[in-house]
Amino acid sequence: MDRTPTEIIKAIEDRPLDYVPGSKFVYDNTGYIILGYIIEKVSGENYADYVQHHILDPLGMRASGYDSSDMIIPDRSAGYHFAKGKYSNAPFYSTTQVFSAGGLYSTVDDLLIWDEALDAGKLLSPSSMQGMFTDYGHGYGFGWFIDEEFGHQHLSHGGSVSGFLGRFDWYPKDKLTVIVLSNEDTAPVGHIADDLAAIYLNIPPRRPAPAGEALIRRTIEALRAGTPNYQDMGPQMAQATRTHIAGLEKVMSDLGPVNAVTLLEAEPEGLDRYRVNFQNGTAEWNIRVNKDGTLNVYPTVFPAS
Repeated sequence: MDRTPTEIIKAIEDRPLDYVPGSKFVYDNTGYIILGYIIEKVSGENYADYVQHHILDPLGMRASGYDSSDMIIPDRSAGYHFAKGKYSNAPFYSTTQVFSAGGLYSTVDDLLIWDEALDAGKLLSPSSMQGMFTDYGHGYGFGWFIDEEFGHQHLSHGGSVSGFLGRFDWYPKDKLTVIVLSNEDTAPVGHIADDLAAIYLNIPPRRPAPAGEALIRRTIEALRAGTPNYQDMGPQMAQATRTHIAGLEKVMSDLGPVNAVTLLEAEPEGLDRYRVNFQNGTAEWNIRVNKDGTLNVYPTVFPAS
């Protein structure tokens, strides 16, 4: 279904706020759609034209633009989905649904042009750059997650639409940029980006947390019993679990007993990835090793909403 920005905003404009603005942070596409709408009103151009005229054309980003389902774009990649051991074409979606929250197409080479222009101060004023890369108390600036990775200053953002994933990581003090794009929407682009950075930064391999497998098994049984161990989950994962708890009980019941828990990789940044083989299916679960040595579990089995 095609929707205009006005139609998307109209769908949420009368709903109450989830929290007082500035008191917390939760990512959502609608905020970026509102920003795109503001750009159109202030500039007098539609969003696609504004980005083309003020960013893409001046920088020579010839392989980038605003995507359109009916436009023929030379060399455009098809999007794929992987499930139950086989690939399929990704479900169709209208790019109007994501608008300024993710309606662009690009390449790694073009995004590097954008990155170098941003770093050289060709796109934004120093004050705007400072505002964009300031952590306002929630690990997020203006369009960037802000944290440390491997003890290094780290700015990043990821995104996805049906059939596609992207991850952009910037280590400004190390002059390192890592860009990973995929036209298969289950690809581990974040893990790939982290591993590439670890190689460049000479981060040694790490061993998995000894208690990781036991925590996964304990969490599975707790979910199956309808009594989740929220204290072992990160805040956002705990909230997602609370939201989906009824469906999760059914999912865990349908999957059946656990046959095996296999370590896939101990990521250098502190993430242990496991494959859990159930009697009736397979899923990936993650264990995050926190700086204080505690563990958080991140189950990736959620019912479709």
